[in-house]
Amino acid sequence: MTLWIVEKEPTELKGNFSEEDLNTVIRAAYKQVLGNAHLMESQRNYSAESQLRHGNINVKGFISAIAKSQLYRDLFFERVSQYRFIELNCKHLLGRAPKDQTEISYHVQVYQELGYDAEIDSYLQSEEYNQNFGENIVPYCRYPTIERFEECISSLGGTLISVDASQKVWIGKHRQVILYRAKASLNTLNHELKQYWFKYGGINSKFESIDSSQKKLSQLN
Repeated sequence: MTLWIVEKEPTELKGNFSEEDLNTVIRAAYKQVLGNAHLMESQRNYSAESQLRHGNINVKGFISAIAKSQLYRDLFFERVSQYRFIELNCKHLLGRAPKDQTEISYHVQVYQELGYDAEIDSYLQSEEYNQNFGENIVPYCRYPTIERFEECISSLGGTLISVDASQKVWIGKHRQVILYRAKASLNTLNHELKQYWFKYGGINSKFESIDSSQKKLSQLN
């Protein structure tokens, strides 16, 4: 069986950026750090946006401003337990869940001894953050569709044969996705795998031809 998989390219603010480039990064940053929470105009951090626009801070600085804002505190600190706060920080700032209890305990200690801002900085100044996102890439989920597909196949007793990048496709002027072709050996009937994948995998995956997938790219979120 063959599955066409779509993966989004990371959102990065590059040199000589346009206003549209900047707005794309700003939207992606709010969406990632605030966990898709609805953002009203009055809640936007216009001061940090202006600093980013004029080069006074980089994308990492903008991420820091959002995570240290009163809005973030209200949504993800004041209303939840300390453990949940740390779990959400990992998700929003590193693009993954906490690795284990040891990592959670470390961040509990950072917060208790050094305070809220130091807890946020412990993610943004980490080697992991710098290696994956650097100064100007918006953090993103680092548990990609391909890995979920491989786990899906494995859980059904199958084997992933190959994953090949087919092509890059532009959606509009500033958004690019990668189209992969994944091949797997599986005894389960296709319709059963489809239902399993739709439930546990991701919506950015299509059991259809490349032409059909390309036609639907514009519908992807």
